[in-house]
Amino acid sequence: MSKRSPLSRDLWERPYGRFFNLAKGLAEAGHEVHLVLLNYKRQIEFTQQRDGIIWHSVNLLPNPLAYYSFVKTLAEEAHTDWLLGFSDTYFGICAVSVAGSVGARSLIDAYDNYESYIPWLKPLHWLWRRALKRASALTAAGPGLLDKISVDRPRDADNAQVIAMAADPMFCAGNKHAAREHLRLPKDKVLIGYCGSIFSSRGISVLFEAFHSLAARNPAVDFVLTGRKNLELNVPENTHWLGYLEDKSMVDVFRSLDVLVAVNEDSSFGNYSYPVKIYEALASGTPVLASATASTKYVLEDYPEALFAAGSSEALQQQLEAFITRPYSVQSKGSGWDEQVRCLESLLTKAN
Repeated sequence: MSKRSPLSRDLWERPYGRFFNLAKGLAEAGHEVHLVLLNYKRQIEFTQQRDGIIWHSVNLLPNPLAYYSFVKTLAEEAHTDWLLGFSDTYFGICAVSVAGSVGARSLIDAYDNYESYIPWLKPLHWLWRRALKRASALTAAGPGLLDKISVDRPRDADNAQVIAMAADPMFCAGNKHAAREHLRLPKDKVLIGYCGSIFSSRGISVLFEAFHSLAARNPAVDFVLTGRKNLELNVPENTHWLGYLEDKSMVDVFRSLDVLVAVNEDSSFGNYSYPVKIYEALASGTPVLASATASTKYVLEDYPEALFAAGSSEALQQQLEAFITRPYSVQSKGSGWDEQVRCLESLLTKAN
């Protein structure tokens, strides 16, 4: 159970990430898997089979309760063993509720600290914590987040498991010069990149301040930005802003870079965020430099040189200058989606 467009990308049109790859992997392992998507837009509703998965798309409007009714009816007719709630608080709450009414078991997955999204909506958070306490099993993108969502329940390996983020299969190492040529980027520059939302709330000022200082000191450096940008933000000089790119072009973006910067804040969101862009860059053979939050310290625990003090543009600038002088390589933590599927399947087998 998931919203149709987590991270603002339509799963049906552009299948990706944990929402799709975990379902696909379970289906390939021989399980009957239904992926029930809640569509916040008003589009044609459907049930179709693809990738070994039975897909269902249900619109939120005009009847917000239609999704819940659809899931409950489907769970009864399919004699469902497990309901898995992904991508937001609502789906975890719904999974536990439906499972209780049809005699199935429930799993809640979290890849962010969802309570940080709308901190003032206390009744929703109360329902979320209640669902976490009642769920048969929990999974999360990292150990800190798993600890947080497990706080009100007994914790053991049979009902709680880290299911890490991973890069989709298309992200792999390739020719840097060919990638730059495809994107019309300079071949003779040190390219430092940032991929993601370009908004003030993401601590982007730290990145821009470091870029400004570095550009003034080193004319051999250019910057590459991709993603949705606040129109009021002015990008630094020597910046190639590529806009919001289609998925296949992102492979070339990572391959073209000398280093990717991942910026976040030391906050209730940043400390539980495990940016998939880090995994994608590393799978593409590109080193990363990330804000030192609790979550990135886990992802990059073997590479302290790849972390800089969160919120400090001076620290970022110094780390970038050190990288340019002496580049380093970073190996991706964990493995791909195949290993994460095996972990999930094992949990579903063991959980009471």
